[in-house]
Amino acid sequence: MENGYTMNGNGVEQIREIVFGQSLREIESKISQVRTNVEQNQTAILNTIEDLKNQLLSAIGNAENNMLAKIQELQQYTEQELQRLDRAHVDRQSLSDALAKVANAINTDEQ
Repeated sequence: MENGYTMNGNGVEQIREIVFGQSLREIESKISQVRTNVEQNQTAILNTIEDLKNQLLSAIGNAENNMLAKIQELQQYTEQELQRLDRAHVDRQSLSDALAKVANAINTDEQ
């Protein structure tokens, strides 16, 4: 016992509480608020990321469907053009054969 005062564990804690208690509680409160804000922001950011991911997947799906439709359209057009060209080629061949027959007929008539 020094000067009539006893310093036990509780006394030190009481002094610490008197000197630093209010400041520590304010700091803990601010830290708690920061943590809450960070958690809220994290949740909002994750939700935004999920929304953007869904929008992007939808846009990619739409683009894929549009491209497939265009490819099918072009494929049909190409097939139609090939058929038209085949018919035109056959017509030219028929014309060529007919002209050859006419030429042969003219040649045999002249002789």
